[in-house]
Amino acid sequence: MEPPRGRLLLLVDRPGIRAELTGLLTEAGFRVEACGGREEVVEAARSGGHDLLLCLPGIGDRGALDLLEELAATPRLPPVVLLGPRLGAGSGAAGPFGSIERIPWPQAGEDFVLAVDHLLQQQRLRGEVRHLRERLEIEHSLDHLVARDGRMLAAFEQVRAVAPTRATVLVCGESGTGKSLLAQAIHRLSDRADRPFVTVSCGSIPEPLLESELFGHIRGAFTGAYRDRPGRFEDADGGTLFLDEIGSASPALQVKLLRFLQDRTFERVGESRTRRADVRLIFASNTSLREAVERGEFRRDLLFRIEVIRIDLPPLRERPSDIMPLIRHLLSRLAADYERPVPRISRPAARLLLQYSWPGNVRELANCLERGLLLSQGGTILPEHLPPAVVGAGAVPADSIPLPRLVPGRRYRLKDLLAEPERRILRAAIEACDGNRERAAAMLGIDRSTLYARMRRLGMTRNRRGRPGQGSTEPGTKLK
Repeated sequence: MEPPRGRLLLLVDRPGIRAELTGLLTEAGFRVEACGGREEVVEAARSGGHDLLLCLPGIGDRGALDLLEELAATPRLPPVVLLGPRLGAGSGAAGPFGSIERIPWPQAGEDFVLAVDHLLQQQRLRGEVRHLRERLEIEHSLDHLVARDGRMLAAFEQVRAVAPTRATVLVCGESGTGKSLLAQAIHRLSDRADRPFVTVSCGSIPEPLLESELFGHIRGAFTGAYRDRPGRFEDADGGTLFLDEIGSASPALQVKLLRFLQDRTFERVGESRTRRADVRLIFASNTSLREAVERGEFRRDLLFRIEVIRIDLPPLRERPSDIMPLIRHLLSRLAADYERPVPRISRPAARLLLQYSWPGNVRELANCLERGLLLSQGGTILPEHLPPAVVGAGAVPADSIPLPRLVPGRRYRLKDLLAEPERRILRAAIEACDGNRERAAAMLGIDRSTLYARMRRLGMTRNRRGRPGQGSTEPGTKLK
């Protein structure tokens, strides 16, 4: 059995015409659900799955528009096509849901079917274009959030699901995990994308000024208030307000935020006039708000209000599979910013980057790579181009160097006992610098001649690649 050419919802109040159109369209291969009044079409629309609503109210053009205004709030209502005499085909006046398509009726049955089929094809093409645009917007909006980790990918799916709604969102994660970028992605994927996106870091503004910053003030509200000033809620009207570090909000400010979430109203500082703002709120916290509630520092009812949708971002140390993709992405972006070629990363440097714990998360990684790009001058990023904290974290712990077992009663020379640990340290430094002895000497705080002297004393010969051997004169000897 062939699938229908399209699924049509038909609203015609005259039984004879309704039956005629139903028969004509059904015979042409469409699936038709015919309705005779408003209540029927609203009930039918709730089930969804219709491609078009063909509407012939029989009450004139103005009456049809009045009817469509009533139907505009109907969930899942399909695109509307007005039928009627003396109507030209194509788009007509704007209605509650945009331009209204029109098909003249009565007309020859074959021409009518072709007109309906043409509109269906247009509708499908628009849907495909819309789908492609959404995919491009998603890719663009999440392009700074590179991830392979399952928890990060799940967070991206939450972004895609919640962005088209006006739901309040709470983003949780350590500093530097990308909470601000995630909030911007939610905004760009919403129907507010062409409206303001305003960010306020609650923890960076002194408490006495934060309320005024958010809600504004009137002239004379406090010392230094020489004129009326709108707050960030008014700046973000129609768009999105991102409140970072919300856990630092004072009890008084929490009450005002709770009120806004309940009825979307507020007053400027020093003003009795109540104002309204159409603002979507996204909150972020790098501390546990639930623990703050238990300590009495954060209102439980406010937490329930802002935690409608909670998105958790794991720290970078818990997503090691993301480190190298992030490095490639960040280096490409940084190289473009500085108009330099994308640098390579030496294996020793890559090893240090992978084993570091990144307490500052992606922000710290980006800063580290920016330093490496600049110091390497567009060449290869080496360990000495990385911050001391990253290099130091990769140092071999002293207790990992095996010490000789000393036998009671025997006499030893301290110089001989220290030889093997020193030999291992020199090898590790030269290996970390990819065989470059001058850089290895600098890493150890000695000059190159001192390094050579110690290597000779310890019987460490140099192979052609500059790496130390173990007393061998064979070229290309590798470290064990």
